[in-house]
Amino acid sequence: MNTSILVDHEQRVNRNVNAAVFIAALLFFVLLLVVKQVGFARSSVLLGAAAATLLIRFLHNTPYAYLCKYLYALTFAAAIQGLYLALGTSGVGVVYGYFLGLVIMAMYFDRSVAIFYGIIVLIMNAVSWAIIPEIYVANYQMMSWMFIIMLFVSSSAVSVILSQVASDLILLAEDKHHQANQMAANLGKTLEEIARHSEESSSIANNLLDQSQNIVAGMEENTAATNQIATGMQEISSTAQEIIAAAEEIASMLNDLTQKSAEGNQQAQDIEKRALTIQAEADKAKNHTLGIYQDIQARVQQAMEEARVVEQISGLAQKIAAIADQTNLLALNAAIEAARAGEHGRGFAVVAEEVRKLAEDASSTVESIQSLTHQVRAALDNLLENTSSMLEFINKDIVNDYNTMAQIGVQYREDSNRFYRLTSLFNEQIGRISASMMQINHALESATGIIQESAAGAQDIARASEAATRAAESISNACQQMAEDIQKLELLATEFRG
Repeated sequence: MNTSILVDHEQRVNRNVNAAVFIAALLFFVLLLVVKQVGFARSSVLLGAAAATLLIRFLHNTPYAYLCKYLYALTFAAAIQGLYLALGTSGVGVVYGYFLGLVIMAMYFDRSVAIFYGIIVLIMNAVSWAIIPEIYVANYQMMSWMFIIMLFVSSSAVSVILSQVASDLILLAEDKHHQANQMAANLGKTLEEIARHSEESSSIANNLLDQSQNIVAGMEENTAATNQIATGMQEISSTAQEIIAAAEEIASMLNDLTQKSAEGNQQAQDIEKRALTIQAEADKAKNHTLGIYQDIQARVQQAMEEARVVEQISGLAQKIAAIADQTNLLALNAAIEAARAGEHGRGFAVVAEEVRKLAEDASSTVESIQSLTHQVRAALDNLLENTSSMLEFINKDIVNDYNTMAQIGVQYREDSNRFYRLTSLFNEQIGRISASMMQINHALESATGIIQESAAGAQDIARASEAATRAAESISNACQQMAEDIQKLELLATEFRG
């Protein structure tokens, strides 16, 4: 029973009992002394009770305050017992003071005090009965005393029960009060947590709303960039198709040259037959002149054919390089936008990386083609140098040799042989060029297939970006709705706290 409510109640009862017992003891002291005139000695019992009550008051605010209720019970029982003995045979009504003490002790709501008081009263009366039985016999008959004792014991039991019930009720009330306070405190904390989480949720919802709007804008940019990439891929594919068509045209031209070379071989054989009659006179001049002339002529013819192919390939290579640069730039922009998109743009970043690798491969192929064009251009320079040598030789020697040839027709046979070898070499070079063109054509067809697949992938990415944009817009709408719901929750929490 060491609870705050019972302790406060006990202190109040102590103060009231102290005042009541002190005043009652003084009044009965005066009554006995003046009215009943029982003498000071017999009346001093009540004066002692008043003094004891006054002394007990000094224990109220000490660590021994818990003893006050027992001391008051003892003092009150002693005062009633003294009053009964002081009145002697006139103390018939004093017996009811014991019952008044039970009521006073029950006010403490502590059964131990009621039990203590009942035992003290019974002990005091038993001792007094043993010492002065005539007073008890004179006031009541034996049956009456038995009834009074039974009534006092039953009243004490009722007082004990009522004290326990009252104590339990007070404890229950205090516990409920604590629970109510705890519930109120918990409810206040809950409302504060709701308000705090509402603010955090509102901030998160606003951030999600801003981020989803940024995602929508970024996905729209990604869609536009992807469409640009797809358009660029289609342009690259178209250009590659043009290159393949040009390569096929070059192959057709090479076939024509092969046929013409075969015709030249046949003509050389005819010249050989016609030059048999003048072979002896033209051997030296023919071997010296046509050897250099046909060699230079072969280089010139080869260089001219290579130059024609190189000019076309160089132009196409520049177009491929420009398209590859544009594709690389678009892939870089797509990778940047994918990085902005975060987790949603990871798949798009992979495709953008593959597009960038494809652009790099195209750039590498263009560099190889440009390297080949440089080699052909070097051959052209060599052709020009050899052509100069040939012209110088013609200016110095060929004129004299031709004068000799005018006289010696046999030289035609040697010329026919050299022409035959020239056309054979020309056929060999044409075969090599044809093989190279086939390789280039195959590489372009492979690149075209990859570009077409990349274009299809870019279109798929564009469609996925559009779907992601719609999803981001849905998220944005949900975030906005969540922010509105949070504001309503905060308003309800504010109204509840108010």
